[in-house]
Amino acid sequence: MADIVNRDALEAELAKRFSKLSARHRRELLSLLGNPPNYGNVPQSFWQQVIKDLNGAFVPMLTDVYMQQAEVFLSTLPIGVDWGLINEKAIIWAQSYSYELIKGITDTTQKVVRDSVSSFFEQSMTIGDLEKMIGNAFGPVRSEMIAITEVTRAASEAEVSIGEELAGEGVMMDAIWNTKNDELVCPICNPLNGKKASGYTGKRTPYWIHPSSGNEIGKPPAHPRCRCSMGWEIPK
Repeated sequence: MADIVNRDALEAELAKRFSKLSARHRRELLSLLGNPPNYGNVPQSFWQQVIKDLNGAFVPMLTDVYMQQAEVFLSTLPIGVDWGLINEKAIIWAQSYSYELIKGITDTTQKVVRDSVSSFFEQSMTIGDLEKMIGNAFGPVRSEMIAITEVTRAASEAEVSIGEELAGEGVMMDAIWNTKNDELVCPICNPLNGKKASGYTGKRTPYWIHPSSGNEIGKPPAHPRCRCSMGWEIPK
């Protein structure tokens, strides 16, 4: 099917939410570290609150993207599915996936902070240097990357979920990789453009065998910042 409806607006909103919280978390973190900085000053409760805050921002957005894409996808099909079931799946997936996503993001941020504090002493850095290093983990580049990637993922998850429901009713569909314009030179995505999923039966996530590497590639996103999507066809 076509690309995600309102993709740019959805990406911008998710990035905005992440950036707003990240700016606050950065200020609180720097205050806790102190001068000279001491990572031991940062309690685990701070990181737990970071996870809670980000999870609260991500779950509604991921659910919304999932449901929007499901509605658009269903409008292109000659057969329907139980909308209540799709809504339930959206909530369950968003809650489960968001927690794992945010935990992974937070674990990475913690490592960046620990490494930055170590560098502060090892390389005789200034507090300003430390703030810049830590700022990269909370900055707009990371926010945009996460937003683009996760909007793509939520939309793909919705379509695959509907494909599974249809397969259960005996309606099989072919999933086709669609590359967006900004992926035309991507060595991962470009060779997949227009390719049907390999052996998709509706009983597992669609996958593609990459023409160049021979690796198995799951549904979009294939990499961070991936804006690819899937098209669907009922085999003749």
